[in-house]
Amino acid sequence: MKCLICTLASGWYKKFAPIFEYTAKRANPGCDVKVFDKDVLFPDHPDNAVSVLRFCIPNKHFKGYDYIYFTDVDFVFLPHKTSLIDYFKRIVINTRQHYAGYRGPRKHKWKGRDRRMAGGAFMATQKWLALTDEHRKNVVRKCLNGLSYREKDEVYLQRITNDAGFLVPAEVGCFTNGERYNKTYRNLHLGDFKRGFRHRWENMGVMKRKWFLKNNVRKYLELLKDEKFSAIVTEARKEPEIDRIFSHVTEHLQKRGALV
Repeated sequence: MKCLICTLASGWYKKFAPIFEYTAKRANPGCDVKVFDKDVLFPDHPDNAVSVLRFCIPNKHFKGYDYIYFTDVDFVFLPHKTSLIDYFKRIVINTRQHYAGYRGPRKHKWKGRDRRMAGGAFMATQKWLALTDEHRKNVVRKCLNGLSYREKDEVYLQRITNDAGFLVPAEVGCFTNGERYNKTYRNLHLGDFKRGFRHRWENMGVMKRKWFLKNNVRKYLELLKDEKFSAIVTEARKEPEIDRIFSHVTEHLQKRGALV
């Protein structure tokens, strides 16, 4: 069973690609990994449409793969005893929906057609790709002028899946069979450390819980000892925005007592 871990990037985010590719392959050695270039696949779309367009990459790019795992380019993949990919494969098999995605947070504006499916952790099969093909092409046309707000990608993902006839999750944080997403499978999302998102780490309770610090932070600290990873990060940090993000990561770990 072949699996592709992939994403779409534009602008300076493309410089995250070596980090994404190296850590994804390191944590999931049996998978192929690819970062697609927005400017090649969707040259007429603005950069702020990338979050939606990653789910709309033409099916021809996925030939030969049984599973396709979509996520953000600014993820650092961490190793798990049962791999992240195998975890999501089990969800696909158990739910019989040909995809694995869980419902996003509940807020007053995320109701009805505006419900969200978490876009940072989504796996699909060839059947999902085939049945959603026209719906995804319609979305590509709709977002030609960009997105009105960032979370539109997750709203569109929910609509695409629902409109294609698949069952979608009814409960927040759950898959279609009611199973809750296992948060120990979190990777390190560097986007959480952008200037406008640092409050996630300062205020969100999950980021302060002992299991998160013991499990995810420990794994990241081990990754820092990897010479190749360190070299890749050093090169990426030549981009000022990426350097700022990693500075925030270090600041957070120091506050948590993980670094001295």
